[in-house]
Amino acid sequence: MQLVSTIRYSVLDSGAARRFGLTIIPQAAQLRAFGRDTSVARAIVPGLKLGPVTASFPCLAADIPFSGVDAIIGLDVLRRQDFTIDYQARKIVFGEPQPMEDRVAFEREARLLIVPLRIAGRTLHMSMDTGVDGICLYEENSQIWTFGQTGAAQLTVIHLGGETPGRQIGLARVLMGSCEWIGLKAAVLTPTQLLGRDGTLGVVSLGLARIHFDFSHGLISWQR
Repeated sequence: MQLVSTIRYSVLDSGAARRFGLTIIPQAAQLRAFGRDTSVARAIVPGLKLGPVTASFPCLAADIPFSGVDAIIGLDVLRRQDFTIDYQARKIVFGEPQPMEDRVAFEREARLLIVPLRIAGRTLHMSMDTGVDGICLYEENSQIWTFGQTGAAQLTVIHLGGETPGRQIGLARVLMGSCEWIGLKAAVLTPTQLLGRDGTLGVVSLGLARIHFDFSHGLISWQR
């Protein structure tokens, strides 16, 4: 199974790379996830086909800590064509989407997609990840979270770089574009390296029916 995610680089599970007989170069790259760096291997993928997208490229190779996932397809592959993730139908559609009224412009920074999110009346700039169910905020900007939050509990975020401890809070009100969400949860982390400005927005946590990425015009649109 492949997981589509708007992270910067595609990652192939080390076990899958060995099954496919791919050459693995150990400790050839740095993987940064949720503000932490980890040394990982590289593998050359001779041919990947995802709908109309065909690519041969070097990717990262690491132990993916998600059951049944052989690869995470990132923006190094996905940015080649506009696409829609239909969460209800559980499919990806490439090309022009059906009209969606809700939209917001995104910025590109270090091969990440950065979108504005309003929390407690303040605008945060978040890296967007379509494969993550949750919102992660950075402790360094903790003064931002002193308003519009409720409760706190300890948690551990499991990701490609390992595990990062944090605390969970409730956000009273979140806005993206003209859409509002009430009572979303967020993890507040203490990263060793900042990435994605103020944090990471896991799209799954928003409960969207579908989301479209328009790379030609720098727009994200969605339907709830």
